[in-house]
This record gives sequence, structure tokens and C-alpha cells, in this order.
Amino acid sequence: MKIVKINDPVYSAEIRVIVNCTQDELKGYLKRSLEYDYEIDTEFCGNYMQLSNGTYNVDIVWVKTFDWTINDQAILNHELLHCALSILDRCLVPLGSGPESEPLAYYHEFLFRETWNKLKPKKKRKQ
Repeated sequence: MKIVKINDPVYSAEIRVIVNCTQDELKGYLKRSLEYDYEIDTEFCGNYMQLSNGTYNVDIVWVKTFDWTINDQAILNHELLHCALSILDRCLVPLGSGPESEPLAYYHEFLFRETWNKLKPKKKRKQ
């Protein structure tokens, strides 16, 4: 299991991207770290959830298996889009077509870039 934390100061969002993690492992993590009991359909290969205790929000993006395949990247991107939409909606950012779609495009790009940079394997330096 790998957990990537993204703290977004613009929309005050705390996002956790969790990959290579079974449903049972995710359920245990959510219960231990966030004291949250959440059931996930065993057919899902990814999911987005917004967890809140009334004053504190945590956005969770989960991808069951992430091995850098195009399919895995597509699932990650799909769930990040759900995350971006939810956060912008929570912050009452107006969305629509044309110029009103730019906040979503930029925010989704930000989330993808941050996740990608934190997930990608570190290159070993030559000595």
C-alpha cells in the first residue's frame, strides 16, 4: 500500500491518494487513521470518497492496483476527476462549459501532477 498526501492551500483540501491496496486494507486504514467505517464494493478497482466529521474533510482517492499501465493511469485519472469536481463543488466554484470549465481543468491538472510526482519511482543517482 502506498499513500500520497496532497495538501491544497487554495481550496483547503486534504487529499490522500491510496494505491496498491485491497478493499480490506483500505477499510482498516480508514478505521485506524480516520476513525471511519466505510464499505467498498468488492467489484470496484478504484473509488473516490469524501469523508467528513462535520468540521474536517478528507478526500480519499483509491486505486486497488497501480502498476503504471495505461489502464491503471486511466483509473487514477478518473478518480482524481471525481475528487476535483467534489472539492470545487464543496467550495462553490461555478462550473460550466467554455471559460467556466477552466477551474476544473486546472485543478484536475494540479491533482494529477502532484499525484504523479509523488507516486513515480525515484531515480537513483549515479555515483
